[in-house]
Amino acid sequence: MTTLVSRVLGGALLVVLAVGLLSCGGSSSGGPTGPTGPTGPTGPTGPSGSTIGPAGGTVASGDGNLLVSVPPGALAAATALSVQTSALAAHGALASYSLGPDGQAFAQPVRLVFSYAEADLAGSAADQLLVATRAADGSWPLLPGAVVDPVARTVAVTTTHFSTYSLLRGRQILPAQSTVKVGATKRLDVYTCLEADGPVVPLDPGTFECKVVPIIRPVTWSVQGVEGGNATFGTIAGSGFGATYTAPASAPTPDTVSVTASFATNEGGTVLLVAQVKVAGGGYGGTFTWGAPASPSYANTGMSGTGTVDFVDTCPIDQPCNDFEGTVTVTVAKQEAGGGTCVFTPGQGTGTGHLILDPVGANLYTWFFNASWTATATCTDAEGHVQVADGYPVMVVFSPQPGGVGCYAGKDFSFTDPAHLAGAGTACGIGPVTWDFTRR
Repeated sequence: MTTLVSRVLGGALLVVLAVGLLSCGGSSSGGPTGPTGPTGPTGPTGPSGSTIGPAGGTVASGDGNLLVSVPPGALAAATALSVQTSALAAHGALASYSLGPDGQAFAQPVRLVFSYAEADLAGSAADQLLVATRAADGSWPLLPGAVVDPVARTVAVTTTHFSTYSLLRGRQILPAQSTVKVGATKRLDVYTCLEADGPVVPLDPGTFECKVVPIIRPVTWSVQGVEGGNATFGTIAGSGFGATYTAPASAPTPDTVSVTASFATNEGGTVLLVAQVKVAGGGYGGTFTWGAPASPSYANTGMSGTGTVDFVDTCPIDQPCNDFEGTVTVTVAKQEAGGGTCVFTPGQGTGTGHLILDPVGANLYTWFFNASWTATATCTDAEGHVQVADGYPVMVVFSPQPGGVGCYAGKDFSFTDPAHLAGAGTACGIGPVTWDFTRR
């Protein structure tokens, strides 16, 4: 069947098989992968240590984020103590450290002071920082009496023995930072990192699962300080431990909003958790056309079609954006070569694409895409005789060049107005491509 279709189309690279392939320009290796989930503490790093005697002293971790203070009288003799980061970690750990020698006992309580960064509070709050220690059975009980200093950004606890200790967020909104397109929705949940009453099993190295725990007391969800939100910043509604944020019809200014969950504790206090949601209203939309003339210069002689793009802002929260990604829809109506014709039904498929503006102000941009779909084909020769019957299954793939991330349609093209990008180039061996995109 492959030989017959190749003859009908005068050698064009159309392969029609039960699971067929129309390969445009190289391998089918994918483009950049999406963001992975949150990772836990890295490690371990080399130990930092000191020899401390009855007079007491201090020892710090190599990264400077844990200071161990040994008071006078805690040790009867000079002892070599060490601190190093650890891959063993409690649920939701921000950092984890192994203190050695493991099991070392002290006659007086030893003070552990953890330092944290403002970024560590994403989705949570300083008063939610806790410290857990790894017990002999592999569980992670919380240490009582943790003292948080939000000015110095430290969390202090005391202990009378060495083991592995983790700094963690007790309650937090996840995802702590997210991006949602205008008019779309995003689910937000309050996760709780409780004591692990049994051995903690890692999901990935250094990554551990916290749980969504129903909150019995009423929870107030707000957007930009407005309970329930509004049409300008988006609305939010849901149950006690989770809610759904609905982005406004157009991106607000600034485009990142604060979503808060507040509720009372059993002790009479109030928990206030804050997450950030970026409303991706900025982006580009438009159309492109493509076609390959009847020339051996192009791998897919005689192919032609149209496409649409919907690129949205994908940049991190609170950063200017020059990188847009989204959906690309490509339509192949037919392929002609050597007098023969193949018609595809439906002949349309979607994929992903990127549009990148030069961030240094050189007024240059690049865009590329990947797309694939399944269809059926009907092929006739130059005399109109049916060579491939209607309904024959094919798969059409626009794939990257070897080692590339996509079909480059426009690379380093110049523009005078960033609100209007139009140009012409070639992509994946399919011949001339023209496009016209406008900024939303």
